[in-house]
Amino acid sequence: MRFGCHYLSGTFLVVGLLWSIGATDVGAQEQQGNGKNASAIIAEFSAAWNDGSWEPADGRLRQYMRPMDDVGWKTRFSALHDLATLGSAAVPELIEALKDDSGAVRALAAQALGYCGSGNARESLAQIVENDPEGVVRLYAADSLGMLGGGDQDELLRRLEAEEENSDAKRHLAYALDRGGEALPQEAVNQLRQWNVQQLDSAALNKEAPDFELQSLDGKSVRLSQLRGKKSVVLVFVYGDT
Repeated sequence: MRFGCHYLSGTFLVVGLLWSIGATDVGAQEQQGNGKNASAIIAEFSAAWNDGSWEPADGRLRQYMRPMDDVGWKTRFSALHDLATLGSAAVPELIEALKDDSGAVRALAAQALGYCGSGNARESLAQIVENDPEGVVRLYAADSLGMLGGGDQDELLRRLEAEEENSDAKRHLAYALDRGGEALPQEAVNQLRQWNVQQLDSAALNKEAPDFELQSLDGKSVRLSQLRGKKSVVLVFVYGDT
């Protein structure tokens, strides 16, 4: 069985494949953060990420596709993992990063705040959803507001959804409202924190896919190795839902 993939982003959305690894001490992980504070993680990402270093593909999806040899997504996904691992300790610096001149940094900070589990970020995220000039930043801020739960921003989100002209941001405002005030389960945060960064980029085009395990819609665990020798499996990632 061979594996092929293309990384979709809007422009900054990273598609990652997380599979089960051994249980870890999540409390200890939240304190470690790979030995870096949030400012150092953000600075490292900012130095490595360069939108001008690649040429979008032709056609309708040119704003959402990154070339196969692009490495920027690895830096971004690693940064998201490390920030989520820091947890609430990263929140003050992430809120400050929402003011950065770089839209890429603001988008990363807005997304990471949804995984850091602190209600202190709600007001700052609400301001970003309403006022940031870049749709992708507003998109992630809306996602994180929904992920933090509470429903106290629903009136604002409904108004902004009606006014939003960016189709992607508009959809994500609707996703946030669809949560109905329910916060992201801690299990989902733990899975991101526990994910082994060494697994990053272990899948390659035209190479045999590494084995991984995911949960099916009926709650059963399925490993890719169970399907070897059977019909081909097509993995489709819709960029707005990953």
